[in-house]
Amino acid sequence: MPDGLRLLIVDDDEVDRLAVRRALSEGGWAASVEEAFTAAGALEALRREHFDCALVDFHLPGADGFEVLRAARELDEPVSVVVLTGQGDEQLAVELMKAGALDYIAKSALTTHRLGQSLRYVHRVRHAERMAVEARRTLQRRAAQLQGLSEAAVALSAADPVDDLLTNITERARELTGAAGAMASMVCDGGWSHGQHAVVGTPASPAGRTEPWSHMHDLQLLVCERNEAVRLTSEELAARVPEAAGPDEVAAGGWLAAPLVARDGRNMGMLQLTGKDEGEFTAEDEAILVQLARMASVLLENAQLYEDARQAAVAREEVLAVVSHDLRTPLGVIGTATALLRNPDVPEATRASVIERVERNVERMNRLIHDLLEVARLDAGRLPIERRPVPVGDLLEEAGELMRPRAEERVVELVIDAGEPAPSELDADRERLIQVFQNLVDNALKFTPKGGRVSLEASFTDGSICFAVTDTGPGIPPEEQGRLFERFWQARAGRGAGSGGTGLGLAIARGIVEAHGGSIWVESEVGHGSSFRFTIPRRTTSSDPHPGEIARSA
Repeated sequence: MPDGLRLLIVDDDEVDRLAVRRALSEGGWAASVEEAFTAAGALEALRREHFDCALVDFHLPGADGFEVLRAARELDEPVSVVVLTGQGDEQLAVELMKAGALDYIAKSALTTHRLGQSLRYVHRVRHAERMAVEARRTLQRRAAQLQGLSEAAVALSAADPVDDLLTNITERARELTGAAGAMASMVCDGGWSHGQHAVVGTPASPAGRTEPWSHMHDLQLLVCERNEAVRLTSEELAARVPEAAGPDEVAAGGWLAAPLVARDGRNMGMLQLTGKDEGEFTAEDEAILVQLARMASVLLENAQLYEDARQAAVAREEVLAVVSHDLRTPLGVIGTATALLRNPDVPEATRASVIERVERNVERMNRLIHDLLEVARLDAGRLPIERRPVPVGDLLEEAGELMRPRAEERVVELVIDAGEPAPSELDADRERLIQVFQNLVDNALKFTPKGGRVSLEASFTDGSICFAVTDTGPGIPPEEQGRLFERFWQARAGRGAGSGGTGLGLAIARGIVEAHGGSIWVESEVGHGSSFRFTIPRRTTSSDPHPGEIARSA
């Protein structure tokens, strides 16, 4: 008989109870035994705690074995019953078995062997019942997960923007697996540093923040590089990532991740789960997450393709509108000027002024065509960058000298500050960086009033040179700052509406900076001017990191 069984002996005869205990003792079985003397006492004990088996005398004061069997089977957790009787026949045994008894032993036949045989049978039956219950629960859980996956497919298909889709995917992943926290990440064209992330349910961080996941960058890199799912128990995760094992971190309950893979096999990002509500993540959870990730990959890729197509259509319309407007005006001026020049009676002074006007408008058209070609190169990823050592001080001086006539024309002071001590040099395309400065300074001059100031500055930080073009203009409202680097977009209220330009200068500047491996941004407060800042690495670096380097940028 297996050790550790919990037994309840129910008999009003002390001698018979001792006989049962003696049989257990002689068999050398380690069982925990409790006794009851009546049917009521037996039921009270069964309701109070769980027993593996109840050895019940058929004849009890005020009740018989059938009544005890019925009451025992109605308990929240039914108990196995073996009936003991001093008298009876085979017909009674059959009736008792039909009523739910697992075995029937005549007291005259109660021996160590017979009792052990009965209890081993009880143990096997109880084990089989527990396995059946667990199997049913597993099937129910699996069916619920599959049903949830089916419902998720319908719900996710209805989500339109990529941001909403990522959030919905994250929430569904957490619900289907019982995870405490979930995070979905998708790589954008600019690499993982420009990726989109959605975080739900992580206790250690507000929604949408990625900090609690940053300890797992090596594991995340592994998932993205191999495009394979990874499942770790809480012990395995704590062993591999000790930093994630604190009480406020994500190790509790283990970690599960599955990659997002595009149709062409490239990695698009990943789904991560942590903190299983009950126990550890299972193989079934992994299978569900992998299926959800595959479905999400298709939906995300389709959503991104749709968004790209929509943006391309909008960009095409914008190009047509800008080109038709910005070319029609100078062409009209040139047409009018041509008619004047055909008149032989036009004074020479007027003729010279008209020719100058034609030249300015030809330059304007050339600038528009040049900007459109630059944007096309950026879109195609073919913007040429020729890196050479560039002295930072010389770069600022050259940019300042090129823009000084324009500043004097606008009656704006142009100041050059290379820093003290000035950063030495960096590996970059000199002409392209001059182009960035021209675009930024030209933008600053447009919005800086007469008597104002525009400064060009440089400083060293974290292996990069940080440049700044700062003006004393009206500043930029917060709601407009996020759109400044969009192509064809131009600020309106308080920023010189009708100031001219194609709206491509800042977009081109961003493209050039990012092609150097740097970043560009604006700092501005209404009424206190604006500062456009960008960084350029001092030394040539490798191309954009693999999408899996989530923690280095998340």
